[in-house]
Amino acid sequence: MELHRTVRALVADHGTAILEDPSGFRGLLDDVLDERDASTGDINLLVDAVRFDALGSLVAMVDGGADPVRAVEAAGARLARDRGGDDRVAAGWAAAVLGYAVDRVPEAVAERYRALRDGSPAPGETAPPPVPPTGNRPDSACGVGSMPHS
Repeated sequence: MELHRTVRALVADHGTAILEDPSGFRGLLDDVLDERDASTGDINLLVDAVRFDALGSLVAMVDGGADPVRAVEAAGARLARDRGGDDRVAAGWAAAVLGYAVDRVPEAVAERYRALRDGSPAPGETAPPPVPPTGNRPDSACGVGSMPHS
């Protein structure tokens, strides 16, 4: 079973309160997963997503009318920053998994982020979607296009 589905099943069985307790969540994951289901890094990332309340910000954005994809991007960026790194794709995946578990994010979004992390196409895609832009424009990085032409 895909990890996002496993987390959703845990939430269905134990309630959303498990996503408020990083230690308890870790214990549940350790009880139901083995090394074939998830890497230690995946588990640590999901537990950090609970610890840093990535779900709280994602739910607030989606419930406030934000597009789930944009909410995952924003929650992932915040989680990456809170973890002291810059891997927005991995952090976005963790946010998408938790969002899917509480029915705020479509399954396709969690699958898309998993595919981005794995470097393989998501179901129904021929190539991985591009990583969300960081706001830097390639034509302005070296001053190209910033000078008027004479």
